[in-house]
Amino acid sequence: MENTGEMNNKEIPTTYTVKSGDTLIVICKSQLGDADKWSEIAELNGLENVNKIYVGQVLKLS
Repeated sequence: MENTGEMNNKEIPTTYTVKSGDTLIVICKSQLGDADKWSEIAELNGLENVNKIYVGQVLKLS
């Protein structure tokens, strides 16, 4: 099977719109491939309480 590179070159989005049931850890794992980046994303977005993100909120990922 030929590897076209599509899977390995997944483009990382610059923003993410929060959906129902999301947490920073879930977002970081699904969008950035690393759940441990939650603190970086919290700081980047000026979140005082990482447990309070809201549906429709647009978070910067980079």
